[in-house]
Amino acid sequence: EAARISNHVRYRDRSARREAARMMNYRKRIGRDESPGALFPGEQREVFEGYVAGLLGKMRGYSLHCGGVVMLVHHTPGDDGQRAEDENSEPHDDDEQDTSSEKDSIDTRGDDGQRA
Repeated sequence: EAARISNHVRYRDRSARREAARMMNYRKRIGRDESPGALFPGEQREVFEGYVAGLLGKMRGYSLHCGGVVMLVHHTPGDDGQRAEDENSEPHDDDEQDTSSEKDSIDTRGDDGQRA
């Protein structure tokens, strides 16, 4: 089994303001130096700021770039990693972990079977 590790991307001020503008149906380009809040006068500004406050710190999504991979050699669902052993019993072969270096076990062949 394997699991991918990715960063959790959260809304900060700039991204929250741009998303709040989209939520209020503003679809035009917002320049780098422009403040989306200036686009909404009066009561709309209050609604906009409410959306921004609601988005700040909330999860926006997962990073597309993989931060790592965890590979499990042996896993039994519900097993917490602790196995009750008799005092006189020998360790089971399937309990051993693969400790070989990852770089030594990477296959450098592409999908077509040719070396990269």
